[in-house]
Amino acid sequence: MKKILLLSIFASLFLSSCIKDKCTETRTLFEYKPIYVKKEDFRNAPIQNVAARTLQQPGKIYFYNNFIFINELRKGIHVIDNSNPSQPIPVTFIEIPGNVDIAISYGTLYADSYTDLLSINISDPQQIQVIHRQTDVFPLLGEDSNGILAYYEKSDNVMKIDCSDPEFANTFFNRGGLLWASAEFDSSSGAANSGSGSGPAGIGGSMARFTIAKGHLYCIDQMTLNTFALNVNGTLESPVITEIGWGIETIFPYKDNLFVGASNGMHILDISSPGTPVYRTAFQHANACDPVVVYNDVAYVTLRDGNECNGFVNQLDVVDVQNLNNPALIKSFSMDHPHGLSIFEDKLYLCEGTHGLKIFDIKDNTKIDRNLISHEKGFEAFDVVLIPGVSLLVIGKDGFRQYDYSNSNDLKLLSLIAVQR
Repeated sequence: MKKILLLSIFASLFLSSCIKDKCTETRTLFEYKPIYVKKEDFRNAPIQNVAARTLQQPGKIYFYNNFIFINELRKGIHVIDNSNPSQPIPVTFIEIPGNVDIAISYGTLYADSYTDLLSINISDPQQIQVIHRQTDVFPLLGEDSNGILAYYEKSDNVMKIDCSDPEFANTFFNRGGLLWASAEFDSSSGAANSGSGSGPAGIGGSMARFTIAKGHLYCIDQMTLNTFALNVNGTLESPVITEIGWGIETIFPYKDNLFVGASNGMHILDISSPGTPVYRTAFQHANACDPVVVYNDVAYVTLRDGNECNGFVNQLDVVDVQNLNNPALIKSFSMDHPHGLSIFEDKLYLCEGTHGLKIFDIKDNTKIDRNLISHEKGFEAFDVVLIPGVSLLVIGKDGFRQYDYSNSNDLKLLSLIAVQR
């Protein structure tokens, strides 16, 4: 009995020591303060042209009638004359408080302004006119006596926790009325290829939350799809609302369908009757951010980790969507940190965040990892849009680049508009 008791005590001490030894890891968390806005403030603010300004915090990109439109996060839109891709000329800045996403059709720019959706006549981008404001379309993050909780802003304050903290395993959490996250956290409302790039509609990127197809504007928020019939005069009626599920991030039109990327899967909606989307099915995957594009009945989905994604994988999923009611995984490929992507003539252009831009041959979807054509490094790539016959557009935290894509083995940099903070 004494031996058993001694062994029990020894085992207990040993296990306690092991637990204690394992609990030495720490994490450094950054403080994110909630930013509130008052509806009367942004609704009374002028939507107007001002002098062109430098890029500081670029977001989504959009191409329309030889103009590049670049979102300046929550500030407005840079308008750049791209008649000569080797010498793009900033011509004006459109002030739109709370703007993150845009889409353009028949000379009308559709842009969010915090909770609202604006229609703006840009027939002359340097003399814009507001046509219509649809209020309370997007719920954002909530509302209380302080106003609308629009987003979280990183501060200089940090906090260290060890593995005994109950929140240690979480990628982000709230404490003391503040958000704490261990790396960069994107709390914005999340630019999908839509249209032809000239004439009726423009072309955006794979990070889009707005897209135009079949005479309708489709906008997503965190849970729902808002469908607007486009009127000739640019005004908007009340949207048709389709519930999808939490964590919606991106939207991409393909044939008679919308492919909606979410944090836990890819949703497919039928828009053969464009005014009334019908939910088809979903392809489930691990929790991660997941922009998607579709080409030749195959969906290419990038999954990445990070606090805003609540995921721990970095890969490219290739999914057969010939049978839209039963999408099937063809293969997954490990990547560095994939973001936006674009496809043209059997070539996949994939942004890898701080790892730059990769180009793959995708003729054989089972061997994409063996068919890397080139890897452009030394810059950060967030989203990419290929404009046939014009250039390859790449946007990142450090600026906006255009490339001659005629030789995929040797991209030629045509121009750079660098971020100046």
